Amino acid sequence: MGGYYLHAMINLLGPITRVSGFAQSRHPNRIFSNTNNPLYGEKCEIDTINAMVGTLEYASGVMGTIALVSEGFGETPRIEIYGREGTLVCPNPNEFGGPVLLKRSGEKEFVQMPLTHGYVEGCCRGIGVADMAWGIINNRSHRAHGYMG
Repeated sequence: MGGYYLHAMINLLGPITRVSGFAQSRHPNRIFSNTNNPLYGEKCEIDTINAMVGTLEYASGVMGTIALVSEGFGETPRIEIYGREGTLVCPNPNEFGGPVLLKRSGEKEFVQMPLTHGYVEGCCRGIGVADMAWGIINNRSHRAHGYMG
């Protein structure tokens, strides 16, 4: 899911200039839990990284953090931006929808912001390809362009 989050954060906050972080394999010894797997109930060893944390510095001077763990826990995944004038909460970018919330400094409650650009209902996985085609036709870079990497 890291790609979804980094892509959304870059679109919100601009390019990242420096990164620092750590990664590890959490719980490397497990038991196959998928009943459809022929190895169900047997021990297995996970040798891939499944937990990463990082500190990000953006070209604008903004600093951010990211935590990616394949074994979710706690709140529903989302992006939270804390600024001088308030807090912005964006929904999980892997689900292509959900409310955008804003709480201004000094306010007690979050306010749901109106969504103004469409494509807010249902699965929108093809929207990146549509954006690429629109960008090519209109001579602008699309949001999945190679420079994003």
